[in-house]
Amino acid sequence: MIRHHRYLHGLRYPGRTCTYHLTYGWLMWVPADLQAHAVGNPDVPPEVLAIARYARGLGCDHVLFEANADQVGDLSTWDW
Repeated sequence: MIRHHRYLHGLRYPGRTCTYHLTYGWLMWVPADLQAHAVGNPDVPPEVLAIARYARGLGCDHVLFEANADQVGDLSTWDW
């Protein structure tokens, strides 16, 4: 999980689920109001919303999905 960082400031796009493909995984922006975001974006899978809720609960603005990262608790994982 990534707390807000000045280098990531330009990656916010309110009203959309935003991900960016990086050399080592995918970076996803975590909206401040997840409930409103879920209502406005019904195609976001519940597994992704659960990860976003977990990140927001830690005060993080972004999540980095990376194949070699440790698994966090009971959060969903995907085969790469």
